[in-house]
Amino acid sequence: DIAWAGSARVDGNTDLIDVDRGVTMTSVQADGTVNGATADHLRAKLALRPTTHPAHAAGESAAAAALAAAAAATRPAKPGQPQVTLMAGKEIAAATLTGKVEVKSELPGPNNTVARGLNLYSTILTYDRATGRLEVPAAGQMLYQDHRPAGAEASEGPTVGSGRGRTAFEWKNWLVYDPGVQAASLNGDVRVVHWPDANGGQPFNLNAMTLTAYLEPDPAAAGAKAGAAPALPAAAPLAAAAPATSPVDAATKLRLRQVTAAGDVSVTSQRLNFTSANLAYHPLEQVLTATGGPAGPVTVVDNQTGSQTAADELRWNTKTDQFRIRNLSGKVR
Repeated sequence: DIAWAGSARVDGNTDLIDVDRGVTMTSVQADGTVNGATADHLRAKLALRPTTHPAHAAGESAAAAALAAAAAATRPAKPGQPQVTLMAGKEIAAATLTGKVEVKSELPGPNNTVARGLNLYSTILTYDRATGRLEVPAAGQMLYQDHRPAGAEASEGPTVGSGRGRTAFEWKNWLVYDPGVQAASLNGDVRVVHWPDANGGQPFNLNAMTLTAYLEPDPAAAGAKAGAAPALPAAAPLAAAAPATSPVDAATKLRLRQVTAAGDVSVTSQRLNFTSANLAYHPLEQVLTATGGPAGPVTVVDNQTGSQTAADELRWNTKTDQFRIRNLSGKVR
C-alpha cells in the first residue's frame, strides 16, 4: 500500500511514477512481519509484467505474444469508452526513495514486544526488483534487533554471543545489499555497537573502514527446511531475489553466517581491546579471528589482567571467553 500527502504523477509514456511529500508504504508478510518505508519522494520505474499464455499463433514466440498483449493493454480506448488501462500489463521494476528515508520491519513478539526488527535511515535508497539489489549511496544508520529465544543448543557468550540483542550500524559512504551473493556491505568509517541480550548486555564496539555481512537461509524462518545445508557466499541467487519479493522480505528470512571487517579495525569490549588489519567473526561458532598486515601486527589489551601484546593473529572464542594469540611479543602482567 502506498499513500502520500502531496501529489502523484503516473506517466504511461515514460513508464515513470513520481509521488511527492509524506510518502508511506506498508506491507504485511505471512508470518506477521510488518514492513514499511517513509520518504519525502518516491520515483518508480514501470516495466511489462511477465505474462503466460496457453497457446500462441503459429511461429509466434512467447516474448512477442507478451509484447503484443502489453501493446493492446495500453492502446487508447475506443470512442465512448473510459481510458482505464494506464498501467495495464505493467508493474514496478525499480524504485528510488529520497529525502528523509526510513525503512522499517518488525516481527511482533509477546506482550507488545519486538521479536525481530530493522530500522534503516538515510537520504536516498534505490531498489532493483529484478535483481533484489538494494543500495544506499550515502551515509546512513541502521538498528537491527533480534530478541527471539536462542535454540536449546545455544550457549551465549558474555560479549558478542550469537548476535541476539540490539546492534547499531553507521557508515559514511554507502551500503549495498546483494541477494546474488547473500551479502550486505558497508563502506566508510563503519561503526558498530552490539548490546547482547545475554549476560547483562556487555557492549561490543567495532570500527573499520569496510564491513561485510554474509547471510544464509534461517532455519527458524517460516518455510526453511530443517537440516538444510548452509549457503556459501558464492551460492546461486536466493529465491528472495525473485521479482515478487522485496529486500526487506528477503532479509527477514536470512540469518548472519559470517562478518568480515578490514581497514583500521579496532574493537573495544569489557574483555579485550585490540586493533588489527582484518577481522572475521562466525556467530554460529561465536569465534572471532583478527589478523595483522603490512601496517602492523594485532595489538591486544586484556582488560582483566592488564596484559599488552602484539601478535600476528588473535583467535577469541567469545562463547568460552578464552583467546589464543600466535607469534606474540609484548608485556605480560
